[in-house]
This record gives sequence, structure tokens and C-alpha cells, in this order.
Amino acid sequence: MNGNDELYVIAKENIEVQNTLQSIEEITVFDTLGRTLGRFEGIKENEFTINSIPRNNQPLIVQVKLANGDYKTEKIIY
Repeated sequence: MNGNDELYVIAKENIEVQNTLQSIEEITVFDTLGRTLGRFEGIKENEFTINSIPRNNQPLIVQVKLANGDYKTEKIIY
């Protein structure tokens, strides 16, 4: 991944995922026990908003697959 390529996962009312250079292919959201809470495929955009996961003030793991095949993982509280 390029040094200028940045991934942002913003947890407010919804979970917003943004990447500066590569388009996002797939996003998977897990709880801390490894259970899949949501899987979103075929995105092909630089931004995606997840509004189907209920907010519960819990730690979540957001795994993002980029167009070049790289995976990036971020932890959030949502």
C-alpha cells in the first residue's frame, strides 16, 4: 500500500469507512468474540456508510479489503 493511502473508520451515528486512494471492495465487521456482525461486498467506492449495525457502545473490529487485494483492520467503539 502506498504511504499516502489512508483508511479512516469513523464511528458516529453510523460507521463511515473512507479510503483516500484505493477503492473499497469489501468490509467485514466483527465483535471482540470474532462473530461477524456485517459483511458488505462489491462496494467499489472510496467511501461507504454502514447503518445496519445497532450502536451498542462496544468495541468492534472493522476489516476492509481494498481494490489491490490488501486488507486493513481498524478497531472502533460503536
